[in-house]
Amino acid sequence: MAKKSNISILYLVGSILIVAGAFLPFISVNLGIATANASLFNHITGNASFMSKLSAILVLAGGIIGLIKCFTGPAILRLVSLICAIVGVVLILIDMNDFSHIFKFVGIGFYAVIAGAVCYVVALVTKK
Repeated sequence: MAKKSNISILYLVGSILIVAGAFLPFISVNLGIATANASLFNHITGNASFMSKLSAILVLAGGIIGLIKCFTGPAILRLVSLICAIVGVVLILIDMNDFSHIFKFVGIGFYAVIAGAVCYVVALVTKK
C-alpha cells in the first residue's frame, strides 16, 4: 500500500508559481522610445525604492518558505509563508498604484505571483 503524502499539491503549486514569478518579467514600463521589463529579482538587486525592495523580498521569501514547508519543517511555516506572500503582494499593488500611469502592462510574473497567492489562500482554507 502506498504511503499518503503530506504535501498539499495546491500549496506546492502556489509556492512554485510565486518563486517562478519573482524571476519572470513582472512589469513592463513604457519609456516612450523603448519598453523595459523588470522582474521582482531586479527590484531586489537594482535601484528600486524601499517599498519595492521590501515587497519583492517578502514575496520571494514567502515562496521559498512555502517550498521548504512542503517538504519539511513545522506547520507554522505555512502561515509565515502565507503572510509574507500576501503582504508582499499587497505592498506591490499599493506601490504600482502610485505609478500606474507609466505601466503599459503587467508581465507574466505578476500573474504568476497573484495565482500563487490565490493557491496559498485556497489551500489554507480547504486544508488541501
